[in-house]
Amino acid sequence: MTTKSRKNLDNQTAEQARDFAKQKISEVKGAQENILAAITKAQEAAIEASALKNNEGVVELNKKALDFTKSNIASSFELATKMVDVNDMTELFELQKKFVTKQLDDYTEQAKQLTDLASKTIKK
Repeated sequence: MTTKSRKNLDNQTAEQARDFAKQKISEVKGAQENILAAITKAQEAAIEASALKNNEGVVELNKKALDFTKSNIASSFELATKMVDVNDMTELFELQKKFVTKQLDDYTEQAKQLTDLASKTIKK
């Protein structure tokens, strides 16, 4: 096998691996969306069946926490999708660095919002 044909085969194999990874990420994302939809439905049913339905603050706090969970999971899937398309380790590390920085900022903001909402709920 010539060097050129080996390189073409390597490129073809890498592309097939990327396509496979993208397909699996998509499948897992779909399953995760179904799970989150079921959790949301169960959460709504539990609140409706309990005394908590009369406490708007608790209901809002639970919904906000679930919304943050959905957002954080979506960010992770976005990262996974981008990671499949990197060309070298430098690009991978840069992508990971940006993700971690953004997530830390997001987590800080989410914690602040949940703390503020919890404080308002307790004061009522």
